[in-house]
Amino acid sequence: MNTENAITKIQSDKWLEEAGQLLTEACVEFEKNAVDIALASDDDKEIAAYFLADIKKLLKEIEGRRVQYVTPYNEKVKAANSWCKQYSTRLDAADRVFKNKILAYERKLADDRRREEEEARKREEDRLAKLKELEEQAQKEAAPEVQHEIRQLKDDQVAEQIHLEETKRDKTQHFSGVSTTIKQVWTFEVENIKELPTDYLLPNEPLIRKAVNAGVRTIPGVRIFQKDQLSSRF
Repeated sequence: MNTENAITKIQSDKWLEEAGQLLTEACVEFEKNAVDIALASDDDKEIAAYFLADIKKLLKEIEGRRVQYVTPYNEKVKAANSWCKQYSTRLDAADRVFKNKILAYERKLADDRRREEEEARKREEDRLAKLKELEEQAQKEAAPEVQHEIRQLKDDQVAEQIHLEETKRDKTQHFSGVSTTIKQVWTFEVENIKELPTDYLLPNEPLIRKAVNAGVRTIPGVRIFQKDQLSSRF
């Protein structure tokens, strides 16, 4: 194929419409030759190097065109993200404050309810003990005042149950069309990174690579070695 023709199309104003066909043909040819070529001599190596040079030329032109095309959009995206972030960050912070205060309020109400339920449980135990005592007394004597006190204790039980039911709150509440829902979710916080299983540890590969490129040759747990890498120039 003629690499220069493909490069010319990439550099043209209509590159999106016109370069695609030539590049498709180039990819097919390079892929086929990469599979078919058998390096058995210096001549074969020279042919492979020729293909590499053409590939590198095309990659350079494609990347240059890509950068030229997307840079204005990236700048607009960056500006839009920056503009939005200056407000969304503040709104998110206010959102967290409101939610934390609502959760603190709900926790206080829950503590109050638990305390009231515990007090009600103790009252119920006392009521049942008193009721049992009165019923045993009523079996021995049919005094009207004893029967009245028994009925009063039973009425107190119903009133207590109604009161406890009324103090229960739905987890979802509605205020002027806005609903708030309290729900339990699983989350976590790392308390001691040294105790984490290795499955949950992610190596910082960019930092390791930067250190190796800077000359570091010993990092515990990392094998640093050399390997062959082919570079081509044109």
